[in-house]
Amino acid sequence: MASGQWDIVRDATTNLVEQTLFRVAYDGGDGRFVRAGYGNTEGVTEFTDLAFTWPVTEQVSVIGRWSYSLDLGENMEALAGIEYGSCCWRLRAFARQYLRTASSSDDLSGEQDLSFFVQLELRGLGAVGDDIEELLDRSLHGFVDDHDPNHGYY
Repeated sequence: MASGQWDIVRDATTNLVEQTLFRVAYDGGDGRFVRAGYGNTEGVTEFTDLAFTWPVTEQVSVIGRWSYSLDLGENMEALAGIEYGSCCWRLRAFARQYLRTASSSDDLSGEQDLSFFVQLELRGLGAVGDDIEELLDRSLHGFVDDHDPNHGYY
């Protein structure tokens, strides 16, 4: 199923537009999801955004996101990961690079941070490692976790 969305966020007191965002998405319903977007944040940056989750096999999926500032000419966030799971457990590993401080006129590039995340989840018992659910929820809004019994969204 394909969908589109256009959001305009206004300041509650001044009623001025703070952010505009346009997105198109494809949800195959079987773990395949792709989303592309374009946005503008008032006074900060104009950006593009591409995110996906795609099953490679029944047990293996790849997940990623790339957000790029057109004004700054650099990545705002790049996220890539792989997930392997079966009925009783899953292992996830991700790398994330994100813009910690923006570029300035004096400095040609902002300060980037690189992080690695690994998590082993034993269904019904809990998870060991980094909180990847929180990372995905923050970075990949709208993605469905097919392994969640409640079929929750990232």
